[in-house]
Amino acid sequence: MTVTNRIYQKLKAGGEITGGDIAALINERKIPRERMIGLYNRYTCNADQDWYALGTSPTVFKRKFEVDLVKVNNQINIDHFSNIIRTKTGYFIGEPITYSVSEDAKNKEVVETKLKEFLTRIDAPDLDTETGKMASLCGYGARLCFIHPKGDPEEGKEDAMNIPPWECVFLSKDGSITSPEYALRYYKTQVEKADGTYKDIMKAEWYDGTNVSFWTESTVPEPTPGTYDSATVVKPMRSYGFMLDPNEPARPHMFNGVPLIGFPNNGELQGDAEKVLAIIDAVDRTVSDVNSEIEQFRLAYLAIYGYANIDDKFMKEMKKTGCIGFSEPTDRAEFITKVMDGTTIEAHLNRLEQAIYHISGIPDMRDAAFSGNSSGVALKFKIMPMENLCKMAENKFSAALRQMFKVIASKWAVEQVQFSTEDLTFKFKRNFPLNLLDEAQTAQTLTGIVSQETVLSTLSIVKNPKEEMEKMKAEQVDAVNLDAELYPELQQPQEESIMVSDTNNQTMTSEQPSEEESAGGN
Repeated sequence: MTVTNRIYQKLKAGGEITGGDIAALINERKIPRERMIGLYNRYTCNADQDWYALGTSPTVFKRKFEVDLVKVNNQINIDHFSNIIRTKTGYFIGEPITYSVSEDAKNKEVVETKLKEFLTRIDAPDLDTETGKMASLCGYGARLCFIHPKGDPEEGKEDAMNIPPWECVFLSKDGSITSPEYALRYYKTQVEKADGTYKDIMKAEWYDGTNVSFWTESTVPEPTPGTYDSATVVKPMRSYGFMLDPNEPARPHMFNGVPLIGFPNNGELQGDAEKVLAIIDAVDRTVSDVNSEIEQFRLAYLAIYGYANIDDKFMKEMKKTGCIGFSEPTDRAEFITKVMDGTTIEAHLNRLEQAIYHISGIPDMRDAAFSGNSSGVALKFKIMPMENLCKMAENKFSAALRQMFKVIASKWAVEQVQFSTEDLTFKFKRNFPLNLLDEAQTAQTLTGIVSQETVLSTLSIVKNPKEEMEKMKAEQVDAVNLDAELYPELQQPQEESIMVSDTNNQTMTSEQPSEEESAGGN
C-alpha cells in the first residue's frame, strides 16, 4: 500500500492529518516531482540549469570526453521536445474555449453575468493555455480556486490560478486528480535567519472539503548517543518534519469541495514527449558530433613524409609563413582527416526525426502538406494522430473544468445564485489551418438542409453562431432602401394580384388583359 492510500484511509476513518503525514506524502512524491521539474527545465532549455532529474535533461549538455580534452565537443540541442509541446498546445487550446449556458438553465441571465465576470477576472484564455501547456509537458496541470482576502481590490471575489503540478498531491478513493477529496500543495520559500541571511524552507497547504491548514518545515536539535562531562553533545539543527504554522491559523477556504484541482493530459498522467526522449537525445548527439567533426578539421594532424629535420625552428617557420619547403621530391605533407559519409548521416537523422513524430503522434509541421495549398481533408489525415491525443485531453480538461465550476458554484450559492454545472457547455475549437473557400462552399451546400445556426458553426471565422445570427437580423432591420430615399417618385406601389376564373376554368390575374381587350387593342 502506498503512503497516499494509507493516509487517505486514515482520514476517511476519522483520523486527522499530522505533520508526519505531510512529510511522508512529500517524501513519496520526490521522484515524480524531480521528473516533472526536469521536464520543465528541459522545456525552458537553459543549459545552466541543474540537469539532474532522472535523465530527463538533454544528454548532449552533459557529455564530456575524458580521454581527449582538446577534442571539440559541441553541444547542440535541436529541441524537438519543446516543438512537440508547443504544437500540441497551440492546436489543442490555441483558440480560446467557448463557455456557454444552456437555454433552459435556471437564472440563465444571472449565471451568464457571473460567468462572464469570473472568466474575465481569471483571464480564461491565458489561464487555459498555460494549464494545457503544463498538462502536455508534465502529464497534468493544476489549478487553485481562492477568494480574495480583505484589503484586496477584489475583496470577497472568487478567482483561480495555476499551480506547478510538481507542488501538488491529490488524494481520492479512485486516485482521480480531477475531483480529489483531499489535496496538498507544498513549495519552497525563503525565511530570514537571526543573522540577517536567508535560508530555504518548505511550506505546505492542506485542503479538505471545507478548510485549509498551513504547515511549515520544523527543526529540532538531535542529540548524539552518550554524554561527555555530563553535557549532552548536540548536533546542528536538522529538518525532521512539519508543524502547523503558528503565524497562519487554519481557516475555511469558503468553498464546498477541494479547491485544488488537477487537469490530466491523459489517464496515465504522461506528457506528450516523454515516450520519445531517447530518440530526441539521439538526434542531438548525432548533430553535435557531425558539427564537432566539421570544426575538428581545422585541428587536423599534419603528416610529413620523408623529411627528417623537423624541429622547433622548422615548426615556428611553418607557422609563420604557412609554407613548407622540401629539398627532396619524394618528401611530402598532408593533413590527416576523417572522411564522413554525409548520405548515411542524413538518412540516419531522417529516420530518427520520423520516429519522433510518428511515436509522439505530433505531425512535423515542416511537411510539404502544411506549406502547400492542400485540401482540408488531406491536412486532417496528417493531423489525425494529434487529434486523437487532443480528444482524450479535451475529455479530461472538460471534467476538470466542470469540477472547478462546481467548486465556484458553491460560492455563488451563498450569493443566492443557483445553477447546475450540467448547464455549462465547454466548446473546444482546434487551431487548424484555415481553408475559407472550402468552408464557404460547405456552408452554402448545407443552407436549407440544416438550421442557420448549424450552417454558421461550420465557418471557422464565426466564433459564436448565435451572436452572428443576431448581428445578421440587426443588419436586416437597419438596412436602408437608398432608391426609395433618393427617388421616392419612382417608387410605385405594387398592384395586388387578384385571381379570377373564366368560364373555361382558366385562371388569370387582374393585371393581365382579357382576350377581348387584346383583340380590341389589335
